[in-house]
Amino acid sequence: MQGYATLPDGTRQWLIRIREWDLNWQAVFRYARPISLPGGSVITMRWTYDNSRHNPRNPSHPPRRVRGGNKSTDEMAHVWVQVLPAKRDDLKLLQAALMRHRLRRSPGDFVAHTNLGAVLQAMGELQEAVEHFRAAVQAKPDAVAARNNLGGVLLELGKPAEALPHLRAAVRLQPHHANARYNLGTALLASGNTDEAFEHFQEVARLRPDDAGAHYKLGSILAARGELTEAGVHLGRVVELNPDHADAHYKLGRVLAVQNKNRLL
Repeated sequence: MQGYATLPDGTRQWLIRIREWDLNWQAVFRYARPISLPGGSVITMRWTYDNSRHNPRNPSHPPRRVRGGNKSTDEMAHVWVQVLPAKRDDLKLLQAALMRHRLRRSPGDFVAHTNLGAVLQAMGELQEAVEHFRAAVQAKPDAVAARNNLGGVLLELGKPAEALPHLRAAVRLQPHHANARYNLGTALLASGNTDEAFEHFQEVARLRPDDAGAHYKLGSILAARGELTEAGVHLGRVVELNPDHADAHYKLGRVLAVQNKNRLL
């Protein structure tokens, strides 16, 4: 069993080398000190099977032809390498590269499309993220997370009308999915459907009483309606949960000022 890296200058860095394999050694090996590999290195594995009668470790007597499979008596050579990028900021690039590699092998891979979409969204590559979330939804139309992810990134792109059908589907499939409810409420609010949005934010606050975002949305809607007492309750809850929420402080101050003015009048 051999595993090695070919560096950009053509030299070889051994990673693992076992001249005589023993099934009892099949495990995870960790280096005492990590090996640093420069960008552009290519990792290669080579393995040799001896299923002849001359191999004392051959489990088959008499010898038989070995085919691919997941049993110890099958051909199942794998070398898994744990990789950590030299720079923390490169972690997302590494994750994206792994998912792209996976998609080259299996273009319809739901998990790879979902994970790559999430990485691209975190990197700010929103339009490409949409493409992969759409592919994930196409692969599994009833996957709530995929529907919610697609709706969420469409919201970030300022397309609430496109987000709505996916977020409605997510909530229909899983009514207690708080994130999907919150995103649906946000899309409805952006589309001018304040009353329905309010209902969804209420449900989020019920499912997650400490959700500052839901309380802020509820407080803002109530303040716009002129229902100042209830608005103050929700905005006060936001300030309690997140003391650094500047907009909540501002809106709560305005609500209290109007209430005080009304009392004076």
